[in-house]
Amino acid sequence: IVSDIDWSENDSITVTTKEGISYSTKRLIVTVSIGVLQQEKIKFIPPLPKSKLDNIKMFGIGTFTKIYIEFEDSFWGANQRYLLFVSANPQESILFQPLTPERGKNVLLVFLHPNKEEEFKEKPEEEIIDFILRALKMKFPSCPSPKSSLISRWATNQFTCGSYSHISEGNTDTNPAKLLQEPVENRLFFAGEATSPEFIATVHGAHLSGIREAKKVSKTF
Repeated sequence: IVSDIDWSENDSITVTTKEGISYSTKRLIVTVSIGVLQQEKIKFIPPLPKSKLDNIKMFGIGTFTKIYIEFEDSFWGANQRYLLFVSANPQESILFQPLTPERGKNVLLVFLHPNKEEEFKEKPEEEIIDFILRALKMKFPSCPSPKSSLISRWATNQFTCGSYSHISEGNTDTNPAKLLQEPVENRLFFAGEATSPEFIATVHGAHLSGIREAKKVSKTF
């Protein structure tokens, strides 16, 4: 786990881990998420320029959570693409996406309201699954107990600190993603989905940004 990036020397950059292991290089591509940068999980020595720090603040990062629940059988019926539970309280509405045809297992992918996601961010898995099952049983009274479940929890993951980025309110007239990809002194380079103006918030945007920055680095030697 990286703790420090020391770029104070003109001809060397030293990356140090929490375990005390150091690596040296002449160029560095920083690919951590915008959430990690905003929460300053990595210490830059010296600090990044003010313009870069201001640029990092132009983004928001979501808590978008995916919840997978596996059952013994697909009690919701065959050929269902989506199931929507609509509550009198909109924040308690739930969207279900059966994944059985794609996965060959009886799995529901569950999406909660963003406010409910925020509320549940650090709640135990049992409490979250119980909330979802109560909704399912209103439509399917015979809904059984699940075999297994998995919650992504990107927001509380120390390596992501959120799911994916978006341009925050008031910054839509600028191009934060374009600005973020600008290198610092042609030594520190930045990649990741937040640096992709065309494909922000996507896996392929992150992948293509890595190729882009690798090409930039190769031109500096």
